[in-house]
Amino acid sequence: MIEAKQYRKDFGFTNKGNFVKYLKAKDIVMPNWTLIEKRDERIVEVFSRLQKRLLVQSGLDIHSIVEYTRDTIRNNNILYSLNNHGRAIEDVYHTWMQGYIAELVFTPLIESLLSVNDIARNGGDDLTDPSMFKRKADADLRSDKGRYLIDVQAGFGDTKGYDIKYHKVKEALSKKDWKSYVFFADCVNGQYHLQNLNALDEAVFLPNPRWEGQLCHTISNKAFKSFLGD
Repeated sequence: MIEAKQYRKDFGFTNKGNFVKYLKAKDIVMPNWTLIEKRDERIVEVFSRLQKRLLVQSGLDIHSIVEYTRDTIRNNNILYSLNNHGRAIEDVYHTWMQGYIAELVFTPLIESLLSVNDIARNGGDDLTDPSMFKRKADADLRSDKGRYLIDVQAGFGDTKGYDIKYHKVKEALSKKDWKSYVFFADCVNGQYHLQNLNALDEAVFLPNPRWEGQLCHTISNKAFKSFLGD
């Protein structure tokens, strides 16, 4: 094994995993910005049309927001801060952008449901200071007035239910002075559900194969309401 370590060291590596990435050229990442821009066009199209149908409309200029966000990410090399978990970096970016725009578009509806008007972004992925960009497990949104923490989960695929992991509820219950919520947006069927995590202290949690056996509570589609206005 000493010879193997020296062999890798001769290449300039002390970490075996990084050496494997080097051998397979997995360390070379060249984002396809043409693909990213085309996908961003779809995000603009989807959310521009969606927000016009909302019960509580945001009136945001989706095109300008997406363009500014993409340019900020590209010009500050933030793309490489997105954890890919083995996925193509373009896919990771697209998922992140979908979630980011969903938070902005659905915020007025969430404020209406919670009777507050001060909801702001709360996570570490804040583009106002690109040098401090870091994805964290913090709730996406917060209201200091209502003492609310809110995660937004926008679904773009056909699903039979939305899962809440037990550790999320446990974390919510540990925050004594705050109430934690998850806002589910089913963008396939035009429906939403706002779930109070603190109310799930006695709910049933079962191993979920979709999440590698983690304990989860599944919210049925029957609990959802339409987010569409007239």
